[in-house]
Amino acid sequence: MMVADDKGLQGLRSSEHIVGSEPTLPCKPSQFPVVDTHRSNIVILIISLLRVYFINMAWVVTTNKKVKKQDRKLPQRIKAALYVLIAEIKDTGPVRGNWSNYSLLGKDRHHCHLKKGQPYVAVWEVIDKEIRIVEIKYVGTYEKAPY
Repeated sequence: MMVADDKGLQGLRSSEHIVGSEPTLPCKPSQFPVVDTHRSNIVILIISLLRVYFINMAWVVTTNKKVKKQDRKLPQRIKAALYVLIAEIKDTGPVRGNWSNYSLLGKDRHHCHLKKGQPYVAVWEVIDKEIRIVEIKYVGTYEKAPY
């Protein structure tokens, strides 16, 4: 916990955390910077509207018949990884740099390994960027993958 004395930020020193203690200010209220509240409120409103717009703009993920057929043959752990991948694509988009061996295969085509050390991959393609549609093209072993 940081405690401030009358010198403002220069006199900060560390002390033990006390449960239920009131938070201390880094400087006296008279030293706070003067802020134009009207402009600040407008900026906060714009930022919050943009957040609502982008949060509500989820990606639509579709699969073709071949992927649905391949899904039935996959091991349970690989199916679970595929469903997590689909959920992440829906929430944050097709670029999945946090997945094992992720790479961009073409302009709008992506792939990654579903389980590290196992030969299962997923390949997906962005169909429409404006209305945010992604189609899973292939799920299975890397030997038959349409790279």
